[in-house]
Amino acid sequence: MESLQNMLRTGASLLTEFHKATAGLGVNGLDGQLVQTSLHGAVGAGDIRQVSRWLGTPSIDVNRADERGRTPLLVACREGLVEVVKLLLAAPGVDVNWADEDGRTPLILASQNGHTEEVKLLLAAQGIDVNRVDEHGITPLNAASFGGHIEVVKLLLAAPGIDVNRADEKFGETPLIAASFNGHAEVVKLLLGAPGIDVNRADNSGRTPLYWASYSGNTEVVGLLLGAPGIDVNRADMDGETPLTLSSTWGYLHGVTLLLGAPGIHVLRTNKDGKSALDLATERDRADIIPLLEELVDAKHSFVALFRVLMHIGLPCVQASALAMRHLPSERAKALATRARDTWTIPP
Repeated sequence: MESLQNMLRTGASLLTEFHKATAGLGVNGLDGQLVQTSLHGAVGAGDIRQVSRWLGTPSIDVNRADERGRTPLLVACREGLVEVVKLLLAAPGVDVNWADEDGRTPLILASQNGHTEEVKLLLAAQGIDVNRVDEHGITPLNAASFGGHIEVVKLLLAAPGIDVNRADEKFGETPLIAASFNGHAEVVKLLLGAPGIDVNRADNSGRTPLYWASYSGNTEVVGLLLGAPGIDVNRADMDGETPLTLSSTWGYLHGVTLLLGAPGIHVLRTNKDGKSALDLATERDRADIIPLLEELVDAKHSFVALFRVLMHIGLPCVQASALAMRHLPSERAKALATRARDTWTIPP
């Protein structure tokens, strides 16, 4: 009890010192040391009574920024001060889209930090720009998706005019790429359900959401993306690396298994160095993956060889293909080859 009383006395003393320090600054005066207004000080302290007091002062400039371009609203949204945000949003003339020196708006900061209630308040504010970007081209949805803030992503996706495919300027990273790379499966589900989502939108290096999920070994996300309509399972980046070559290189058995089960998977596709998934798995001695890839590679070679013989003796193409498929060495090979056949190039 005594300790609690000491803490309360200390807190009261600090608050008194704060009030004395800010009392002489004037309404919009700047603290020479911290370069902030009295309103900034009250907001930073989370002192609702003082915030109300300053907002009720005639000629208060609610948008006065500190040396880093941060208004009181920006500070409150960054810190997650719900009641303070409510007061500031109700202030006449408040700029809800004001950006700091890094181009970050209140909505970007609240989304980045997963402050759900603040995001709700901001989205209801008149004139809010849901797609406003910071200096790197990052939107509120980019920031929330990267951080895996599920409830914030839900709110933003429901906002009128939201751009679900907006990419940042530095890397070309979309919200779906950000969530896929970081393994935020629930966010990926939400984004895949958004109207107009582009599941194959690549970044500046030609890397898609499926690429990044495969690269980072996020197999739950890989499974979600493979189930998306129109997904390109063979899309390669600028180095010719595909989701399958990446998963094989890093030894992600579950990822390789999922990819080999995808319709149209191209198991023999090579990167810029001319190496296939099997080559890369062999180099890294991925003992559990090599047999899976060898089986499908052998299936292709067996299929192509028999298909050519059957065509040579005069069988129509469709019949030759079906007969060659039935004579593959195993049921698994038949199943894998059936899914992959459409991507196979039959040599003359």
